[in-house]
Amino acid sequence: MIPTDTHRTSDIISRLEHEHSATEGELVLLLKGADDRALFEAADRVRKASVGDGILLRGIIDISNICMHKCLYCGISATVHSIRRYRMPADEILRAAEGIKRAGCGTAVIQAGETPVLTTEFVADLVERIRSDIGLAVTLSLGERPESDYRTWRQAGANRYLLKLETSDPLLYAAMHPGMAWTNRIVCHRNLLRLGFQVGSGVIIGLPGQSVRTLARDLLLLKRLGIHMSGNGPFVPAQGSALESHPSGSAELTLRFVALLRLLAPHVHIAATTALSTVDPQGRQKAMAAGANVIMPDFTPIKYREAYSIYRKFHTVDDTPERIRQFLEQFSDEIGRPLDSSAGHYRGPSLLPGSQSDGGSV
Repeated sequence: MIPTDTHRTSDIISRLEHEHSATEGELVLLLKGADDRALFEAADRVRKASVGDGILLRGIIDISNICMHKCLYCGISATVHSIRRYRMPADEILRAAEGIKRAGCGTAVIQAGETPVLTTEFVADLVERIRSDIGLAVTLSLGERPESDYRTWRQAGANRYLLKLETSDPLLYAAMHPGMAWTNRIVCHRNLLRLGFQVGSGVIIGLPGQSVRTLARDLLLLKRLGIHMSGNGPFVPAQGSALESHPSGSAELTLRFVALLRLLAPHVHIAATTALSTVDPQGRQKAMAAGANVIMPDFTPIKYREAYSIYRKFHTVDDTPERIRQFLEQFSDEIGRPLDSSAGHYRGPSLLPGSQSDGGSV
């Protein structure tokens, strides 16, 4: 790289670190790998100053793999006929949540395919019991639902809602999600924020037809939406899906995306995703050094895990809550940062007029 380019990238990274802003073109330059070392070091400094050293722990329970949508990249798409469909009964979900608590995680993430089989009342009862009986914060990730459902779940005590955009490009979104509308995703995000949820989002990196410029626009949109948390991972092909033969996304590009999001939105909680560790066995560790501060181990009972294969997984943590805790402690020792067993609510500035950031009950 010639000196003038070195000076330019240094200036962009410095401005991102101190002013948290960049143009689309500047983000494109850094996404292409102009100076990864300086980028990651700046993101790590901002992470430390904004959200601290603690590793927030969110335990995932995949409560159902029934889905009515036909997303091309997904292993539980309605078009995939090779998997056994299931819906976990409430007592099994609650036992899994107890395991999350026992392992020292502060939040249960209740995740499922999009289906009316999971009724509003069933989910509300789960939220109430997980909050009151087990003492965990609750994140829901159940897709696009009517605003009335979101309101009911918020009133039941749900703290957060994870609804990934997957991409900021409406045409690419339409191509990947037959029969779905990108605009409805945005409406759902706004409804959730208005109801006082802490809202999570994220994108898939490496989808067919996606460009580096698309990813730069993704970053700017994530900031503009006013999200509180984000999980961004590389595309990983899912067995039986329409994109089964498409190559995995780039771990390096994903790490740059993570770092740039940290610089653009300092207080957002950012996950080191399982998808990243699938394409790079050291992916979680590298993400933690590039601005991430959340890890999300899977507490879904073993008998259901293979059936919830949204993508092909090559690296998993399994078995008992005690073994998961052992893995978390080893991970903490390896990267030299402490585990944080708190609920891990967003504590940054209010991101949108009228949005709430305390994560408390209504």
